[in-house]
Amino acid sequence: MSSRLLRPGVAGCATLLTAGLLAGCGGTATSSAGVAPPTSGPITKAQAVAYAHAVNLRAGDLPGFTNSGSETEAPKPGRLALEETRCSGDVNPARRIAQIESTEFSAGRSIYSELMKSTVEVWPTPALVTSNNNPSRKSRARACFVHFLNALHKRTNQQRKGRLQIGPFTITTVPNPLPGVSHSFLTTINETLLLRTGAIRAHIYRDIFGFTTGPAEINLEAIGFGHPIPTSTEAQALQLLVNRATAHAV
Repeated sequence: MSSRLLRPGVAGCATLLTAGLLAGCGGTATSSAGVAPPTSGPITKAQAVAYAHAVNLRAGDLPGFTNSGSETEAPKPGRLALEETRCSGDVNPARRIAQIESTEFSAGRSIYSELMKSTVEVWPTPALVTSNNNPSRKSRARACFVHFLNALHKRTNQQRKGRLQIGPFTITTVPNPLPGVSHSFLTTINETLLLRTGAIRAHIYRDIFGFTTGPAEINLEAIGFGHPIPTSTEAQALQLLVNRATAHAV
């Protein structure tokens, strides 16, 4: 479960990480959300893309948010993300059929803004999804991710010398956070932005949810700058994703 990195430009140095990177840290996602059985035969790229389009968040889904960009396939993972994948023992991301990101939703301004995005990953078989979310690797994957995130922050801070720096962070995992969805997962990352003096300028609150269904993993990332995104807003987006995953099959 490799990652992609996106710089949304909020607060100048924030990084949006997909839940695919985090599933091994908090995930025990090994069962279905109740989706109809897939059709027989190998899954094609066209089928994977069509499924992602049917499930992903789209314009108009989140009242009060504006959306920018369009649904697109995620770029290939960078060097650090590949290192984290090897460390965690996850399946090679090159085996993935598609990883499709939704449009990006935003509200508010600057360090008091909110960002949300969904991602749908489709793999050749449910067994690969199960392998990527094997709870027996949870401790190892969590340690690998913490190491990866520290390295990413260090690199970002070096690139941003003299400007806001990324400071200490905490990671918390919550198993099975979605009512009615077996073996879902939630990883929260609370980060800080520091002034040159070392004083805290702002807090960044990330909630990364995920669940699996057959050969697919659906993720939602919600980032609040200065304050967490309200639980009710996250619940609305998650319910849409669960309902669409239930109504469609790949």
